[in-house]
Amino acid sequence: MLFFDPRFTIDANMSCATCHQPALYGTDGLPRSIGVRQRPHPRNAPTILNSALSITHWRGDRESVEDQVIKAMTSPITFGQRMKRPFSTGWGRFPLCAPFQSGISRGSGPMTAQNMAKAVGAYERTLVTPSPFDAYLAGNVEALSPMARAGLLKFIDTGCVACHEGVGVGGAMYRKFGVLEDYWKRDRQPDHR
Repeated sequence: MLFFDPRFTIDANMSCATCHQPALYGTDGLPRSIGVRQRPHPRNAPTILNSALSITHWRGDRESVEDQVIKAMTSPITFGQRMKRPFSTGWGRFPLCAPFQSGISRGSGPMTAQNMAKAVGAYERTLVTPSPFDAYLAGNVEALSPMARAGLLKFIDTGCVACHEGVGVGGAMYRKFGVLEDYWKRDRQPDHR
């Protein structure tokens, strides 16, 4: 799978899964991720679980999971590739996996950032985490305990649903910190009580 293939980075030693590890809930567990050539990212890696349902980047400037893949591939930190046409590294060293190769032969075209984004995006769209809340939204009232339903009612009555709505519970909207108050004026040190 292309998501786990490191050949597409400029130095051929990282894959999407380096920063979005399935065993770590689609993150790398680091405060700030490390990119190609050991370049530090300014942020940590967000989870890719349910990413097709929500914002797919911290800056909120991605239109879709496919757009995120393309921007990651052409980022000097993440993949380091400089172009959106067929990549300059990795192609001749190893054969492509059979499913992608057969997709190319069916007319999807050459290996480009756009075609790779379609393939990785299709994989990321399978990474959903069904929960009792999903069953509740589908009509099964008993999927949530009475305590959870009471909490949901408070969530609704308090007005949280104005921003946090739908199956992504607000993940479909991009908001800066400080909607209700200036986030940066408060002490943001962790409370270890």
